[in-house]
Amino acid sequence: MGILRDRLTVDGVPHDVHRVRGGWRQIPDPRGPERVRYDAWRDRLLIESADGGLEIRFHWRHTSFTWRQKSYHIRPRFWGGVTVYRGDQAVAEGRSTWSGLTIEFFDPDLASIGGELAIGLTLREQAFAMAMVASGD
Repeated sequence: MGILRDRLTVDGVPHDVHRVRGGWRQIPDPRGPERVRYDAWRDRLLIESADGGLEIRFHWRHTSFTWRQKSYHIRPRFWGGVTVYRGDQAVAEGRSTWSGLTIEFFDPDLASIGGELAIGLTLREQAFAMAMVASGD
């Protein structure tokens, strides 16, 4: 994910991510279009997939969400990136790179929304970085 070109790479295969109306990013999928949007004003992530919808409201601490009756929480990492936990077990981990967010691994329970979650978390990281640059910090 970059400022000029949006791309999701899964197992070394790049997939173009299309910008559509309303600030949504759409990912082509054989099961139907999958979309994701990060709302910076409300600090929330919206995901619409063939498997259902999800809204994640970020908080300074204790950001959590439920997917398929399992609870997860998101913790930012000190030098950029995020880790997603189910209980005390890390189920997804991503690190910040120049091209966006590189997801190191995903739990199979999150695989159906893995791409959308990765794009949404990248959009949030980009918005945060732009805010830091604009503020001069």
